[in-house]
Amino acid sequence: MRALWVAAMMMVGCGPRLQPGDLSQTSGPHTCEVPVVEEPHDAGSAAEYYESFYSARDFKERLRAKLKATQKPMSYRGVWEGLSYTDEDPDEGGHVITLYSLLSKSFADRSGHSGSRDPWNREHVWPKSFGIVSSGKNAHNDLHHLRPSLERVNSLRSNYKMAGLADRGEPVRGAALGTKVDHTQGLFQPCEGVQGDIARMIFYMALRYGPTDRGTFDGKDSQAPLQLAKDLARESSYFEGGHFGFFSDLLTWHELDPVDAWERRRNQRVFETQGNRNPFIDHPEWVRRVWP
Repeated sequence: MRALWVAAMMMVGCGPRLQPGDLSQTSGPHTCEVPVVEEPHDAGSAAEYYESFYSARDFKERLRAKLKATQKPMSYRGVWEGLSYTDEDPDEGGHVITLYSLLSKSFADRSGHSGSRDPWNREHVWPKSFGIVSSGKNAHNDLHHLRPSLERVNSLRSNYKMAGLADRGEPVRGAALGTKVDHTQGLFQPCEGVQGDIARMIFYMALRYGPTDRGTFDGKDSQAPLQLAKDLARESSYFEGGHFGFFSDLLTWHELDPVDAWERRRNQRVFETQGNRNPFIDHPEWVRRVWP
């Protein structure tokens, strides 16, 4: 059944979908609205996945081990197919929703595979340069932090840290309203509708690929252990190796932009494809438990 679905996606996605606000037609601003979907996630799958963790004394380490043990390795080439399912437009088969722009793009309209002047590509929300580096590492190809993004918006985001910019920065052309970048300090602020989603992706990465309580990590997963930097004021002492953030801003985003049905649907689909889940989508309260 899965193979038939993928074949159908390849056939349907034969050309770009033109719609109001699509950058193939206009570069005008558009709103920050995530897709509306019915509650799709299988609550039974989530409950069974975490069955033994609710009262575990070594909660953080057991949860980290679970995420690692259940994850199915994926090739970077296979990520294209994975994203066509996890980020599929609920209103248009054969299309994906881009992360920072929240625009729909044909699956076929991807970087290197079409004649489009504005294709989408694979965005690493946790930048490769912050501890991941190689495509041979599991963190590099992890669908929980890989998202479709318009290529030029991805380029403007660069490897900038995630942070709230308040009255600083400048709008990002092609992204949804509220998306801003500060090139001087290397900071990026996504629009409000996806800030919580991004925070939970980064929390997942820091747990799944972070150091154990004994300070060890698996070199097959990443080049360096992935860790959360605390805040902008302490930047100089935190951005070495796999440190990324900022935790203080991400925690605010997590609390102000709660999990919605679109995010739950994606988590379930990543689980079906990759084998593990993002616990901070299933249990938002666990952020405070993992990082008290």
